[in-house]
Amino acid sequence: MKIGQIETTTEPIQDHWRRKYPFNKMKIDDVVSIEGTEDDIHKACLAVHNYGRRNDKKFRYRKSDDKLSVRIYRIS
Repeated sequence: MKIGQIETTTEPIQDHWRRKYPFNKMKIDDVVSIEGTEDDIHKACLAVHNYGRRNDKKFRYRKSDDKLSVRIYRIS
């Protein structure tokens, strides 16, 4: 068995590698705008719904008429 040495770093890792959207950094009344394909917008809406349910936070979103962008609001 080989055990590595303890290393010290100058800066801690800022974000978890799986975080694609900034929902964890949003405060109440913050808004984020996401643009992309219709599939990207659908995935973002599902992600905000799941994140809010798991972390007991509430969000609201509004898709544009052409469904190529969405604005996500943190409401509580």
